[in-house]
Parts: sequence; C-alpha cells; structure tokens
Amino acid sequence: MHPIEYLRYLARADDAPTEWLIPEAADALRGLIGDHQALVTGCRKLLEHHALRGPMWWLCGHVLVARDPWAVIDDLVDTFVSDPTRLHLSLALADVDLDTPAAPRVLDATLAAPAGVVVADVGSTWSSRAGTDDETRPIWIVAGVGTVVPGEIFATVVEGASSHDRHRRFEMLDTASIVRVIRADGISGAEALRAGPDVSFIPELLARG
Repeated sequence: MHPIEYLRYLARADDAPTEWLIPEAADALRGLIGDHQALVTGCRKLLEHHALRGPMWWLCGHVLVARDPWAVIDDLVDTFVSDPTRLHLSLALADVDLDTPAAPRVLDATLAAPAGVVVADVGSTWSSRAGTDDETRPIWIVAGVGTVVPGEIFATVVEGASSHDRHRRFEMLDTASIVRVIRADGISGAEALRAGPDVSFIPELLARG
C-alpha cells in the first residue's frame, strides 16, 4: 500500500489505541521522507483526525524538523514503545490502598499542557456525578511519552475539538484539580506540566491549506 493511502487509513482509525497507532504512523511517514511537502501533508492529515493525541504531535513535530528523519523515526518508536511511565505508576500505587475513599483517581491523559489536561472520557464517574465520593478523591494523571504539548497547540486543538462530534469521548480537566502527574521521567505534582513540552511548537502543523 502506498504511504499516502496508508496514512489515510490511519487517519480514519479513530478507535485505534494510541499504542498501536504511533508505530504504524511512523512506518507510513518513513515512506514520505525526502518529499517535505508530502511529509507535511501526511502529518496534517493524521493530526486532523487525531488532534487530541499528544504523541501524534510529538511524532510529527520531531520528524518534520529532523536533520536525519530516518534515524529520528527509529529513535522515536523505540522511545515510545519502551515508555517507563506505567512502571512509575505501578511503583507509586504499590503502597496505596485502592479500596479506601482517599484512594486516587488515576486518569490517562491523551493531551496535556500547563493550561489543562485532556483525558479519555470516564463517563458518569467523573464530571457528571456531582456530590459523589469520586469528586473528593485526589486526581493522578498519567502522561506518557509525547503527551505534553506546547500551549499554542493545546489551545488551538481544544478550541477546535469542541465542535467535532468525534471528540465526544474526551473530557478536559483544569490543572488545579491534579495532585500528581506521572511521566516518563518520574512522579511529581502538576508543576510537571509546566516543566516543558515533549515537542516544540511547529506552526507548519497548524497551517491550513
């Protein structure tokens, strides 16, 4: 299959897990190396449909500015598949009694920035059940490799996503509600989201044409 055709297929894979999607997208982008405009177009197509997946911004952003895209793609895939974030989470939860009312609510971030965090929709157990014990429990955010993006990207994506039905399975949290953040480099408070994004701001990826 031609790389462009495969990218179109991946762009439509709304329900695909990010763990599968990122390595597959990397393979498709490999086929466009050497044609910068085609690479930009392919990245924009992926991001048009997967804008709330931080790792997709991370992948595309690093590939577009790389001096050696071949080596960078291989390194990115290796970094993504060996992400130690889950190990840090397991260690953090080892001494936590999850059956107590004070146990943390652990939510997976799909996109994060200093202004907020987008999490996979947790349905009525999060924002829709006012007054339940869930709302009094501390929030832990799991932000794996590539999840934290620059504020410019976050603001644009969240504003645009509100009008698209395909993003209905996601919710946004204010960082003020977050007690702990688990990232690839360890565990800290919400200030970790201000420590720096996983990818630089690439205006070319936000351009429309």
